[in-house]
Amino acid sequence: MNQLRTEPGLVDRAVLCERYADDPALLEDLVELFRADAPRSLQILRDALAAGDARRVQRTAHKLRGSLLCFAAPAVVALAERLESLGEEGKLGEAEELLMQLQSQVERLLAELSTLLPLPGLSSSR
Repeated sequence: MNQLRTEPGLVDRAVLCERYADDPALLEDLVELFRADAPRSLQILRDALAAGDARRVQRTAHKLRGSLLCFAAPAVVALAERLESLGEEGKLGEAEELLMQLQSQVERLLAELSTLLPLPGLSSSR
């Protein structure tokens, strides 16, 4: 049986099980898509910060936050949301540190999701 091996609260396994009970393969697909897309989004954020492009930071953080909402990881979602707000407000001064935290948490999230899949109690049709 897979067990949660990271700090509590990053992924709410009960929420994931409830959310994807009818289609566990969907969760696996979403994780694969996120694993492919997250590095690009993080690079776009780094480039936008380097260019001082607050609008691009806002838009990219918004997109990343939307993707993160699929995984019941409220702390990571909150980081993306804060970065989105900083971009919207044009306040990029603290955004670089926040982006480093977000990148670290996204890496942790992906590692944690890898240990959780397939979710115990849910059988994928694959």
